[in-house]
Amino acid sequence: MTKKELHHIMKELGIHQWELAREVGVVESTFVVWLRADLEGERLERVQAALKRIEAREGK
Repeated sequence: MTKKELHHIMKELGIHQWELAREVGVVESTFVVWLRADLEGERLERVQAALKRIEAREGK
């Protein structure tokens, strides 16, 4: 997943980067470093799981 794709999803959900970072379980500065490259592997899985939890909570 690219940074652009992730930001599009975040915009659709109406969430901020810090909120997603918190849900993933990392501080925002760590999350920013993750986004320097496309998300793959464990990082991608953690972000996708966090997005699903947020979607379920928000009812979207």
